[in-house]
Amino acid sequence: MAPQVPIVKLAKKEHVDAFFKDGALQLGSFSYYNQFDHPEIGDNQEGIVTLVAKTPFGVMGGKYGSGYNQHMLCAFLGDIDLVTMKRFGYDSAFVINNPHGFSLAVAKSIGANNFTFGQCLYRRHKAVLGFPGDVVSRNEISHRTADIVKAAKYFIKPDKYSHQKEFRFLWEQPSDIEEADIFDCSPAIKYCVPLAELNG
Repeated sequence: MAPQVPIVKLAKKEHVDAFFKDGALQLGSFSYYNQFDHPEIGDNQEGIVTLVAKTPFGVMGGKYGSGYNQHMLCAFLGDIDLVTMKRFGYDSAFVINNPHGFSLAVAKSIGANNFTFGQCLYRRHKAVLGFPGDVVSRNEISHRTADIVKAAKYFIKPDKYSHQKEFRFLWEQPSDIEEADIFDCSPAIKYCVPLAELNG
């Protein structure tokens, strides 16, 4: 279900103009944000989550890295103000009115296998609890252990980022992605409007 408050993509004016003119949209990746040197945008723990799995034979736990084959777009959930925008180093934005239509249009534009989106949850510990039943072997730790919590593991962030109110879009690709890439996502424009006025 789409949220009842605005989904706002913060950006530099030149990039917002390029999106509405040519469909140019930059999509990041977990590896990109791992390396990005910015206190608000960068996060060296992207893609890494602590999983606690309750199984018939006891509790298993460990840190898992996954999602490195996802293209990502981070947005702000709610009414934006100039103070918040300045913290990110941006001077413009656009509103995504239809997250499903937008996600589908981008998926088709970049050839993504599938997509998901949702509001990030902020927790003291970046951990997810799963109940795998007999799916997970007590003798091995594999990607299947992390798979039991589906996409939920991609939307957990530490409390220190809670002011960002992030709404995240993800598009799955067949192989890992190292950097951010710019795509022609012209079909997605119709699901967005420029944010002409800011409060504050």
